[in-house]
Amino acid sequence: MEIEGTRSALRNLGEAIFGTSRCDDVAELVGLSEAVMTAGIRDLVEPGLMGRPTYRQPGQRVGQQSRLTDKVGELLPALAAPFHWGTGSGSIRL
Repeated sequence: MEIEGTRSALRNLGEAIFGTSRCDDVAELVGLSEAVMTAGIRDLVEPGLMGRPTYRQPGQRVGQQSRLTDKVGELLPALAAPFHWGTGSGSIRL
């Protein structure tokens, strides 16, 4: 699996892991535009890491949420490994 490691794709993935599912919420949290964040989501939908189910809040237009798929479970150990390594050695600063 090849994933383009854009800043917005990685930020979307990180926020989705912690439970943020709406693009406008992610954009506000990380300080990037919704257009940039939407492009990052697209980079994660194509390889099947995220799905885009629709939702509608009362009185609002229909929107799409970003939901992690089961494939992310396979990727999590690879994403977590540098953090675990850095925590143990104290040599990585984020």
